Parts: sequence; structure tokens; C-alpha cells
Amino acid sequence: MNSEQNAFGILHGVVKGERPLRELGPLGFDIQEYDGRVSVMYDGDLVIVPEVGDIAAGFRAHLARALDLREWASFILAGSGAVSLEALEGHAAGEHLIEALWDAAETGAVSESAVRVIRRLVDPE
Repeated sequence: MNSEQNAFGILHGVVKGERPLRELGPLGFDIQEYDGRVSVMYDGDLVIVPEVGDIAAGFRAHLARALDLREWASFILAGSGAVSLEALEGHAAGEHLIEALWDAAETGAVSESAVRVIRRLVDPE
């Protein structure tokens, strides 16, 4: 595995909630956390277009911890071009997830209807 694949894997893990934000520092991300908000500076060329399920998995990983949810959602929205949400734009649940990202980044919580959508995406039984 080359370093670009490794970097992509780390970024993908952060998006899915499997890895902490701090693991992005060595990849050139300057992440400043303050008062539950995240400021991201990144001038690299790494870009990920996560699937809807990846974003839903990230939500599920952070739902129980408001501060973590707020920081994760803030990063997803402010990823300085490294995280593209274009896969959400054409998906039936995309609008719900984008709204939930903004809610989570602002308040550290999401609506019950958003939680239902997230659960349906992660566990589609």
C-alpha cells in the first residue's frame, strides 16, 4: 500500500467514524478544535467522495457523544475540499443527512427523524 492509499484510508476511516480527527494531522490537515467546533486548513490534493452509507456510519459512531458528533460534523462540512458531499446530493436521504450535518455541527444533536434515516441506512433490514 502506497502512502496515498494509506492517506485515503485514514481519511475514509475518519469520515466513517472509525478513526479520530487527530490522525489527519500527519497528512497535512491543520485541525483546530475550540468550543466543540472545528476549523480545518488543508492545501493538499487528497479528496474523498464518501458514499451515503459512509456518512451514516460516521453519524452512528458519534451519536452518543454530543461533542464528538459536533466536531466530526464540523469537519465533514469544513473539510477544506478534502471531503466532497456530492454523493449525498442525488440520494433520496441526502437532504436529510446534509441537514443533520448542519444540526450536529451547530448543536451536537440531530432530530429523531434524522436518527431514523441514519439507522435505516446503516442497518437496512
